[in-house]
Order: sequence, then structure tokens, then C-alpha cells
Amino acid sequence: MQGRMFTVILAFWVMLPLFGVAQRTLSILPVYHSNILSLDSVYTNSTGDTIRIETCKFYISNAILTESLSRKGTHLDDYLLIDVFEPRTWLLGKVDTATFYTELSFNLGIDSVTNNSGALDGALDPSLGMYWTWQSGYINAKLEGISTASTARNNQFQFHLGGYLSPYNALQKVKLNLTNKADIVLLWDIAPFFDKVDIHNNNHTMSPSANAVELSKLLASFFSIQ
Repeated sequence: MQGRMFTVILAFWVMLPLFGVAQRTLSILPVYHSNILSLDSVYTNSTGDTIRIETCKFYISNAILTESLSRKGTHLDDYLLIDVFEPRTWLLGKVDTATFYTELSFNLGIDSVTNNSGALDGALDPSLGMYWTWQSGYINAKLEGISTASTARNNQFQFHLGGYLSPYNALQKVKLNLTNKADIVLLWDIAPFFDKVDIHNNNHTMSPSANAVELSKLLASFFSIQ
């Protein structure tokens, strides 16, 4: 396992020149177990079903790094759209190399205040395919693909997860501890999703719902600091 993880991290550092990074960075690394997620790869879950992920995007918002002494928070970009198949979106920000941070907090998704503002621009531009309507708001996370476990047409699964009104507010808050002054790699391992979710009976969510909230909680639980 350690050897495989070393391969993942080595591959990540090889890819860093894509970002033009020459200082301490905060980046996300999306994986399936110890392998960087790939559009062309077919994965196998714990029950032997195969999975091919075709779309995987999600919003990270209100990211804050908390300093150890002052407890002062350093804010990154308000809204970041991560496409796991676009390495250029993996760079979340650059941080002060001299400052020791003890915590990273962020939201998986878009808050209700922003949703109530209607369609916006930049990372929130509706043309990016992550917006429903003014009434339903933004899609916090989108996961689509094909699995032998799915009973849907062509074995597809489609999860468009969002909602900002009670009782279906799908926004998830994440807090992670930091322990050193090295580059910060936010690992996101989606493999447990396909072990925990019964794709046979649960393969289609396209609007705010209780299922969207539960699946959003699950996706938020897969973040860790490498």
C-alpha cells in the first residue's frame, strides 16, 4: 500500500509544473484508492462490480486556513469548481510559506445566500453545467458514469447533488487538521462511495432530496490531508 501511495504522490509532483507552482501550495488530489482518477480507467468495487466515471465535478467554497498562534483565518477564492479530470483545477491556492496553519475548513457546495443571488459568473457561470434553476440553485456535486451494478438504461448512474432550502440543504462543511509547513495536499478518495452506495437500487438523483443530502454527506467524508 505504501508503495502504491508513493507512486500516486510522485505522479502528482510530476504534474505540478502544469500549475506553474514555485511556492507552497494547497492542491487537491482525486483518487480511486491509490490511483489518480482517470477518464479512461475502469475500477472495481468491493463486490466485484465495475465502474467507469465519465463526469465528476464539485464546488469548494469559503475555504479558510487557520493560523496556529493568532487563530486568524486566511481566505482562498470564494468559489472553486473542481473537475477531477482537469488537473488545472486541482490547484486551490498558494499560501504563505512562513505561516503555520493548524486547520483547513471549507464547504462542499454553494451556500444559501449565494444561491439566492441567482445565476452568477466566473466559476458560478451556468454555462459550466452546474446550475439548475433559480428555484433549485446550484448543483454542488455532479457524478456520472457506467457501472455493471446499475439497473438503469445502459447501466448508467447519474448523481446531481444540490439543494439549499430546508429540509434538503445539501451543503456540507469540512474541517481538517494540519500538522506541518509543507505543501498541503487535500486527498479525495471516491472509492468508498461505490462500496457504500447500492448502485443497483440507487443510481439516479437529479434534484434536491433526502437522498441528495445523504450522498453529499458521504462525498464530504472522503477528504483527508495527505
